[in-house]
Amino acid sequence: MRYIGLDIGGTKILAAAAEADGTIIRTIHHETPQDLLTGLNLLKSFVTELAENQPITAIGAAVGGQLDWRTGVVSPLHQPQWRNVPLKQIMENEFNCPFWLDVDTNVAALGEYSLLPQPPERLVYLTISTGCGGSMVVNGKLNRGWNGAHPEI
Repeated sequence: MRYIGLDIGGTKILAAAAEADGTIIRTIHHETPQDLLTGLNLLKSFVTELAENQPITAIGAAVGGQLDWRTGVVSPLHQPQWRNVPLKQIMENEFNCPFWLDVDTNVAALGEYSLLPQPPERLVYLTISTGCGGSMVVNGKLNRGWNGAHPEI
């Protein structure tokens, strides 16, 4: 069984296959296509290639930019053609497995927090990449802020 991770950024898409214990099996990457259909086909081909004919347990994705984490609809600022795309529904229909996604800074903050030997009460994660962003973990839970999108840092 495979777990697949996707990092869908403004300039590149990075994909990885992992075992249940977190061991990374393989990674692949490509420049992020601006065209929606090309991008979706690239995501699907990455997942299929990384699965290597093994059952996929789950797929997780980190997206740079806005999204509705409850419904799985993405609207990244750097790819205008990708706005209001129901990525969760598309990927779950294609691969018949759970698909989770969140803003890239939220995913990174939770990852950093979970790897600390003694996690602090509060962790603030900031990133400067294609864009700038931040997230906050408080008492082991993601702080999504008053509107559910981003914390007020």
